[in-house]
Amino acid sequence: MKPLPVIAVFDIGRTNKKFFLFDRNYEVVYERAVQLEETTDADGYPSEDLDLLAKWMQEIFDQAFDHPDFNIQALNFSGYGASIVHLDETGKLLIPLYNYLKPYPATLLQEFCSTYGGERALSLATGAPLTGSLNTGLQLYRLKKEQPSVFADVHQTLHLPQWLSYLFTKKCCSEMTSLGCHTALWDFQRQDYHPWVQEENMTSKLPPIYPSQAAIQIQYRERPLHVGVGLHDSSAALLPYLIKAEEPFVLVSTGTWSVTLNPFNDRSLTAAELSSDMLCYLTYEGRPVKAGRLLLGHKHEEQTAELEKDFGVQSGAYKQVVFDLHWTPKQTDSFVAAYHQLVFELVEEQAAVIRNVHPEKDPIRLLVEGGFAQNSIFMHLLARAFPHAVVVASVLAQASALGAALALHGYWQIDKRSI
Repeated sequence: MKPLPVIAVFDIGRTNKKFFLFDRNYEVVYERAVQLEETTDADGYPSEDLDLLAKWMQEIFDQAFDHPDFNIQALNFSGYGASIVHLDETGKLLIPLYNYLKPYPATLLQEFCSTYGGERALSLATGAPLTGSLNTGLQLYRLKKEQPSVFADVHQTLHLPQWLSYLFTKKCCSEMTSLGCHTALWDFQRQDYHPWVQEENMTSKLPPIYPSQAAIQIQYRERPLHVGVGLHDSSAALLPYLIKAEEPFVLVSTGTWSVTLNPFNDRSLTAAELSSDMLCYLTYEGRPVKAGRLLLGHKHEEQTAELEKDFGVQSGAYKQVVFDLHWTPKQTDSFVAAYHQLVFELVEEQAAVIRNVHPEKDPIRLLVEGGFAQNSIFMHLLARAFPHAVVVASVLAQASALGAALALHGYWQIDKRSI
């Protein structure tokens, strides 16, 4: 029996690292997942352990590559945003990855804004609020100002999804979905790097921009392999829905962050929207997408742990709680009721974000993917918040990984037509 032709995808989240093999029907035929220990940066702040991540990726890929049942023909990546990797001239890591939650010096942010036209003008042009470490451009700016000798040694700066690709190709690339996710680097009006990037002489450290659907052919153990340049995970998650869309929708992609994306709202960001923490993303085709973000999974994790401790129940007890039709807000006399209240409050925050990205009326379809799509309380309460919308949990498993696989359709499928 011939080995099954497949595409491999690494889907690297902040918490969960996953690996998939998809067959030609884009069904998952092989899956592995892990949670890795963090390290710390020079300031002692928690940081992704890139060496440990690279080691796991190499081991897990080699296991699948050697598997007699599969013939890996292509490889791609989806990864979380707001994270950049600095390489020296030999391709080695210069410093640990900065955590996007790391506090940013207020004086440095003020200096940046006053130098380059003010916070409002910069945010409107670059499609995102200026929030410090969540803007990779500001991470780069901080490195130049605080560690000029290290900055001088930076040969290339890669966004995390492109570094994942680099591990296999040794080719440095930039890519649109990563540049377009609240980096403060990309000027949405000019469709180019913002002028501040040139003025700070940073363009030489940013590799050439490749299309999101590009792949680089390499020889891996004497076998040809098409390796994609990687996509930002939220934009990757949107891709399968855009391909299949028959009517407008809003996608709520949940995880540590909940990112709400309205690909049918490409209007320029307004000052009022910026004040509501709204921003713009880019699709894999380079089109603007109005978006809102919420640290939903992080809040849920922290507050659920507190509830479990307060009520003396075992860790993870919330997973057994199902929606109670008779529950009413403010009823918190038991763990089950208190957990309902917590999710209710999170849904209220989520609903406000949805209304920001789709202000006209209830969306026709509201698609929820990721961890909260499996939370019955969240889904019931979200449906109550939008009574005129069709609110559904996504039937597409692992949307960000699937999107990364679909991006390389033309490189490995027998049917070479555009996806």
